[in-house]
Formats: sequence, structure tokens, C-alpha cells
Amino acid sequence: MKKFILPALLGVALIFNSCGETTTETDEPENTNPDQVTTSGVDLKGLREFDMSPYDLNVIIYVPEKYYTDQEEQVEKYIQPVITHNEGEALWEITMPTEKHFHLVIEDWGDIKQTVADEKKVHVDQNIIYDYVYTEEGEDYMLFSRLLKSENSTLEDVDLSKIPTHHFYVVKQIDGYYITAKSFSMQDFHMVSAKTMMNCARGMKSAK
Repeated sequence: MKKFILPALLGVALIFNSCGETTTETDEPENTNPDQVTTSGVDLKGLREFDMSPYDLNVIIYVPEKYYTDQEEQVEKYIQPVITHNEGEALWEITMPTEKHFHLVIEDWGDIKQTVADEKKVHVDQNIIYDYVYTEEGEDYMLFSRLLKSENSTLEDVDLSKIPTHHFYVVKQIDGYYITAKSFSMQDFHMVSAKTMMNCARGMKSAK
């Protein structure tokens, strides 16, 4: 019987070793520095194209792919975004009827150059009221938290940590024009909502 014990023990050891290697490969890498600014690709999963040309803006933007059932035709149809735009103005607000945490603003600057660095200067001007923490950033976009300074709020620090604080900013050059998109400044958003809107904006392209 003894001659079978060693092969059996070796087999068990190999099984445990194999399981350990599989776990290591599938584990998410740990973020050793949560304050580090990262970069990411554009994630268009769950989004669909929406042509802004009928609203005097020759770009295609992305919006959440949501459906409703048409009771008369008994078919599923896209839930259309709500576009708020005054004729002659270079400003558009986009909301979704079923998404209360989706509200982005697009502005057409023509040939006036816009950059992420310029937008950060605006943040510096507001640092008496807010602290800004940048979580994702690239050449043409940034995702950040806008935190009300505790001395400007009646909320306790613990309460402040629970409220939505996230925003985004994107600048694109399309057909020679600078187009910016950002989260609605009068509302704060949870991370997932801000990131979804940011991806919608980062996917912008020419409608021509």
C-alpha cells in the first residue's frame, strides 16, 4: 500500500497548485494607490448612436440603449433622448426620460480652441468653494469629483462622503470645430452615471 501513497499525495498537491494559479490569473489587480489618476478606453457597451443633425449640430453622439413597448404596434422601440436647444444658440442639453441621472451639456465653440487644461483653470477659480479630485484623465477628457468644502456646508463630513459628487468633461475636434461635452453643472452624479455620460461624449463623431 505504501507505494501508492506518494503518487496520491503528489496528485493532490498538483490539483491545489493548479487551482491557486487559476485564482491568481482571474483576480482583479489591486489598486495600490486609489488617488492615482488613470486612463481608460471608450466603452460603448449598452449605448447607441444618436444623430444630432436635426438639431443643428452635425455630430453623432451616443445615448443609453433603452426600449419601451409600443402598445398599439406591440413592438419594442428606442426611448428617444430629450434635446433642449434654442435656435441660434450653440448649446444643447441632452436628457433621457427614464434616466434621472443622465444630463449632459454640449457646446459648439467653432474654431475657438478648447482644452482640458483650460477647463481645469476654471476649477482653480472655484477652489474657494470646491475641492476637485481627478480620477480619470486623458488628452481630451477627465472624470472628477467636485467636493463642497466642509466649511461651506452644514453637513457633517460623513454625510458629505455619501452624496454624489462626480462630473466629467470632454473636448472633441470634429470637422475643424471644437465641441465640448460635460455633465450638467447644477447637478451632481454618482460615478457610474458620470462615466456613462463621459463615454457617450467620448464616442462623438462627425455626422457627415
